[in-house]
Amino acid sequence: MTRIITAKIQPDIFKLIESGVKRFEVRSEDFNNASIIRYRSSETGETLGYYEINEYQSEIHAGSADLLALIASVSADVIDDCGLLDVPNSVYVTEIGYRIDDLEAWMEGQKQ
Repeated sequence: MTRIITAKIQPDIFKLIESGVKRFEVRSEDFNNASIIRYRSSETGETLGYYEINEYQSEIHAGSADLLALIASVSADVIDDCGLLDVPNSVYVTEIGYRIDDLEAWMEGQKQ
């Protein structure tokens, strides 16, 4: 079964994903065996796009904004604004894969 998770994202950060600059997703919660992430605008709620995500995730200590910023390809201020340093133990990281332009066709292909 395909599991889709949703992440709110600022449109300017989503552009980093589209351009391939931002290649890793960092979250305070695990990815729950998801294979797709749906990005929604934090401003409008509009779906910005669907991406495959690597089923393998890493759990890392969230002690350094600079380290998380480097992994996530965003500024340390963004990491701080997202509250990732307030996570008591660890954060979860996975690689962002290919964009899925036709979700229905992608899911149908997974059934074969």
